[in-house]
Amino acid sequence: VQEQQADMKQEDVEMEDSSSVSEQMEELLSTQPNVMPVNREIINPFSNGELVKSQTLNVWKTHDGVDIAADVGTQVKSMNRGEVTEVREDALWGYTVTIDHGDGIVGYYYNLSSAVTVEEGDSVESGQIIGAVGDTAQIEAAEPSHLHFGLKRNGEWIDPINYINPNSSK
Repeated sequence: VQEQQADMKQEDVEMEDSSSVSEQMEELLSTQPNVMPVNREIINPFSNGELVKSQTLNVWKTHDGVDIAADVGTQVKSMNRGEVTEVREDALWGYTVTIDHGDGIVGYYYNLSSAVTVEEGDSVESGQIIGAVGDTAQIEAAEPSHLHFGLKRNGEWIDPINYINPNSSK
């Protein structure tokens, strides 16, 4: 019985240590504010699983991000610190950058120009320039010039605007 109690006390200590480390990490992350990648008008909001009509494809589909109006060449910033996990040219989305922002949050920056300023494996800070708006996303070619910005939390699409500014009213 004493051995079991000693084991339980040891587990309690380990759990307390790991939770205090988690709290410290959350506090550290909260010192880096979330920023809009492009601070302009939202022309197509997150559809939250609802079907919306695609002007380009002329079909009804979900819109798993937000389209932020911006001229070609407008600088695009990282929403928060993180690690660049992918930089590529996609047949549908054009030049793309994917950033793991930690805590299960992954940012997808689509329709960039070829002048991407980060590489896979780079660490980025909140507000750091990662590239510029392009006109490379064939899947949204009928839309005005914009950045397509999506966020996933634990593998599920979420509204980037509500995540960046949870107090925003829609």
